[in-house]
Amino acid sequence: MDLKKYHTIKITLNALILLVLIGCSSNQLKNTQARQAQNNDSYNVDIGSVIISSKYSESEYRLIERMFAFRSFSEENFNELDKIIDRNDLSNKDKSTLNSLRNDLLQIKSNLNRKIAITAPNELKQTFIESVFKLPYNFELSFNDTQAVQFLRSNELFCNSLELDSLKTIAKSRSSEDQNITVITNFPGDVITRYLDINPNYIFVYENQDPQEFAASILEVTKSNERFKKIERLAVPINIEFTPRIRKDLEVLVFDADHEVQKKLIPAFKYNYANKLLYYSSINALKSNLNKGDLIDYEGVNFAAPQFYLQDPTLLYKEEALISGIVMDWMVLKAIYELNSSTKIINGNTGLLMMGNTCAKRLLSLSKLEA
Repeated sequence: MDLKKYHTIKITLNALILLVLIGCSSNQLKNTQARQAQNNDSYNVDIGSVIISSKYSESEYRLIERMFAFRSFSEENFNELDKIIDRNDLSNKDKSTLNSLRNDLLQIKSNLNRKIAITAPNELKQTFIESVFKLPYNFELSFNDTQAVQFLRSNELFCNSLELDSLKTIAKSRSSEDQNITVITNFPGDVITRYLDINPNYIFVYENQDPQEFAASILEVTKSNERFKKIERLAVPINIEFTPRIRKDLEVLVFDADHEVQKKLIPAFKYNYANKLLYYSSINALKSNLNKGDLIDYEGVNFAAPQFYLQDPTLLYKEEALISGIVMDWMVLKAIYELNSSTKIINGNTGLLMMGNTCAKRLLSLSKLEA
């Protein structure tokens, strides 16, 4: 990456903020798989927007969703799927897609008795055991001392962690827009590598300083106030109405921090006259058990997260729902890879899973949260 400038600036309380100006353009994920909603940047990634194109009744669509989840192999479901495939008005593309799905399901069904060994963290023992009873596969569980966080962030079976997939989704949504992007983060590691897909113009690292001072300094509200004071002294005794101006080169703010940080910073930026900027957030803010009142802080913020999470606001208060979704998807991937299926797409809990030779890419939805 061609780094134009890389330097550090001082903020109040002697806190350091990392400011990175990145001059290159990175390869962005194509947006052809996503159906854009009108008048905003939100979109849903689902079976209907990515895989199938014909018109289906609600019951037909729900059946196709269930079958693509690879968790249902009942004869009744196969019979219903056959009825859909036999429709005269079905496009050739959809007919071929559903026939391939049917063949994959039959292949896996014939091998459901094969044992699939899984070693999982003790910390997630209950989640794995509960998932075993929800899935049709013949899992054989054992447990070790691997930390739950390490497992949930690992690249085994998933090409990226859910965190990075969330950031890639934001990058994809902005790939066709010519706007300056600013990342606000408390991530302690290599920020340049972490945000390569987003290709930001600026990266500011928050280190627990005063949120209002942090936001005001980045937005240069402090400088605007100082300029006004100089003018006011020269204009005495004239009364001048004044609203501070924020810097013009900030257009899109991407927050990648945990909930405790974001619930301080987002209101601080909005309070400091940045209401008209576009706000995005990675999934990190949703990992905590939020209170209903917390949603007010995120009003108008675009979240990149699993669609089931965005469609049901009550799940925003349940961290275990997200962990359970990751574990369930991991187990289904493990089973399908073990059973050597030719399956390419899974309708997962945490997103659409596009299977490669050794790992699955995850496509997430993007949605604006309304309190």
